[in-house]
This record gives sequence, structure tokens and C-alpha cells, in this order.
Amino acid sequence: MARRSPAGEEPFRPLLERNLISQLSSVSNPAPDVPKERPAPVVSLVQGSFPLESRNPFGKAIEGSKETSKQTPAQLETVEKLDQEKRMLLTRREGEAVERLVGTLASRLNSQVKLSHVLRAMVALFLNAEHELDRRAGEAGQLIRPPNGDIKALQQFEKQIGQIIVSAIRDAGPLKP
Repeated sequence: MARRSPAGEEPFRPLLERNLISQLSSVSNPAPDVPKERPAPVVSLVQGSFPLESRNPFGKAIEGSKETSKQTPAQLETVEKLDQEKRMLLTRREGEAVERLVGTLASRLNSQVKLSHVLRAMVALFLNAEHELDRRAGEAGQLIRPPNGDIKALQQFEKQIGQIIVSAIRDAGPLKP
């Protein structure tokens, strides 16, 4: 398990260091002249800056929304920067099962698939079902979260949340483009 940073000290995140790549590339031999592809523009969207009906998990406006009619095709092709890290704990058995599932998926697709790809796809499904999830949660009523020490009650609580999510994803239909 990783150590925590001392209080008041930022944890070291090498992937978020702005100049790390340029520092590393200047140390190694320069690459031969290769034509560079035009990078996709990176934008930073503020939560709530678009109407709910015009957002999707990939930062593009959904067709038919008010935002689509105002934007040019070049604006619709923007790519949002991945800068939010979320962490969770799994049991050893769950961790092994998830890794096995990702490995099987990669093997069957004959492609490199990482856990992050699968989790981002699941987030896209989750966000696609946002309205149905809200409706189903409202129908379910209040759920009481048990204390962390009560493992069986926590598993039951998470199972109830899972039932709400699976119903919402099923009712939401396929992913919107």
C-alpha cells in the first residue's frame, strides 16, 4: 500500500508535472525529423458550463442541443484533459477478478485494454444513464449507509445501489454519440 504524504505536502504526481516530458526528451537523443500531427486542442470545461442535456462524458455537444447549433465542427472535436484521479479499495478477490476480466476482454478483442479503459467506458455508461439513475434513485427512497466496520451491511448497501444502477443503464438505452 502506498504511503501517504505528510500533512500539508502535495503527493508526487509525475504525470501531472508540466515539464517532465520535455526534460526527459532533452536528455535522450533527439528523434529524427518526423512530421508532427496537429494535436487536438485541449479545453478545460467547468462543471455546469453547459446545459445538462448538451453534455456527454467525452466533452462533445450532443446533436440537437442548443450548443450544437452555435458551434462549428472544429469546436465539436475538442478533447478534454484527463486531470481528475479517483481511487477505491477492492478486496484481493475482487482485484483479481477485475484483472482477469480486463485480461479476457483484451484477449478476445486482440487489443491492449487496460483497467482505465474499461472504467472510463463504465463511466460513459453511468453518465449516459444520468436521468434514469436520478429517476430510479427517487423511486427507491432513502438508503441508510452502514458504518465501515459492518462489512455485510456495506455489501448489501452497495448491492442495492448496484440494482438501481443496472436498472438505470438498461432503461437509458445505448450510448449516445
